[in-house]
Amino acid sequence: MVAQELDVAMLAYHLVRAVIYRTARKAGLEPRAFSFTQVSNVLPVFLPRIAAAPDERPARKRSAAMLYSLSQCKLRQRKRSSRPRSVWPQPKTYPARHA
Repeated sequence: MVAQELDVAMLAYHLVRAVIYRTARKAGLEPRAFSFTQVSNVLPVFLPRIAAAPDERPARKRSAAMLYSLSQCKLRQRKRSSRPRSVWPQPKTYPARHA
């Protein structure tokens, strides 16, 4: 039972990653530019609608709408600090104790 749950979790993870990759290729961006959480929140909204489509034309239309919504799930640009990260000072070495 636990093994099946792990398998389903892995399948869901790889599904989200595959959708991110497909969206990134279509948008011409890196897959890392998309938020995993936002994409995983959009998928449950669109996948049942695509599956319930009566034939291929509405399914393609809904799939295109899903890809548009997914393209909006980009991460914000992060600011780089003007200062480099501080480096921890090297610890002082004490002389070895003589017996």
